[in-house]
Amino acid sequence: MGKMRTGERKRPGGGYEKRFTIKGVRYSVYAERKEDLQAKEDEKRAQIKAGIYHTNETITLNQYFDEWIEGKALSVRPITVYLYQRLFRKFIRRTLGRHKVRTLERRQIVAMMNHVADTAGIATANKVHTLIGSILKGAMADDIIQRNVATGIHAIKQKGLPARETIHRELTDSEIEKAFSMLKGSLYYTAYRFLLNTGTRAGECAALQWKDVDRTHNIIHIRRTMTKDKAGKWILGETAKTKTSVRDIPMNQTVREIIDYQWNLYRDLKGIISPCDFVFPSSTGGHTNTTALEGSLRAAIRKYNKESPVIMKFFSVHAFRDTFASRAIRAGVPPNTLKEILGHASLSMTMDLYAHVSQSDKRQAMEMLQDVSF
Repeated sequence: MGKMRTGERKRPGGGYEKRFTIKGVRYSVYAERKEDLQAKEDEKRAQIKAGIYHTNETITLNQYFDEWIEGKALSVRPITVYLYQRLFRKFIRRTLGRHKVRTLERRQIVAMMNHVADTAGIATANKVHTLIGSILKGAMADDIIQRNVATGIHAIKQKGLPARETIHRELTDSEIEKAFSMLKGSLYYTAYRFLLNTGTRAGECAALQWKDVDRTHNIIHIRRTMTKDKAGKWILGETAKTKTSVRDIPMNQTVREIIDYQWNLYRDLKGIISPCDFVFPSSTGGHTNTTALEGSLRAAIRKYNKESPVIMKFFSVHAFRDTFASRAIRAGVPPNTLKEILGHASLSMTMDLYAHVSQSDKRQAMEMLQDVSF
């Protein structure tokens, strides 16, 4: 790598940036390779000279976002770029996008957040707030604005039950029995069993290949997850969700039976198993994804509710992970060991989100304390 020229720098998250000034106004260009920076600068200088480039005084939020996301794409995962673009397109582009960045006011952002909360939910509104805050932080770095008006805006507080009782919840024995009675014959029946018995994420299960399964030493290697590219298309990721998500999970007898079933099924269908074949493939033999797993599960629950007088509450694929974690704690698995199995970065995440406590758990705990009561 050659020596950096004036204004050039290597970005912490990846790629390169070059800053230059024209008539007191600072501009930035971005590139994956340092060698491409000069061409990028020449292109932008030509646009400025021709009068087709927007200055700091006139640039709108829409125009600046298109520049900002180009630089951001060098330091974040493609799925993050996709999510940023989707959030901006759906909630910001038509509402605040036409405003000049320099004229944005705090109350405009608050009004937009409240509207998003009413139409798409509080969690989405807070994500939009985080995004626009990041965009304006970039605008400060580019000397477009002197103050980030989104900084002083507080996130909207969630109402009702905590996430551990809604999004994250443990399934009852009855729910599991009913769900799997409808899932029999489903393409992903064994995948759901695998999720329930290992606590893996749906994306990790979908990305699992036979080269990740050590049948000799009874170990599952979690190395990748399904993700999305910039266009929102599902692809096999090169890495796991986070650094701590890379882990090994020992197979107990139940998990081994699930793996052996898939192995024999696959061998009978294909004859030869390639290390890069997926353990839980789609109907075409390629990789599946979280959307497909969610859709198949919801279809099974809908079918049950049509045929049964007792309605079963819908739940997501993630509930299998919740159930595994809660039952592991109840079975006496040390929390720190469970953290490693789940691939969490912190113990608090494991305990706060996934270790659900039932009424019977609390009653049993109080009975255990009877002998030490005053």
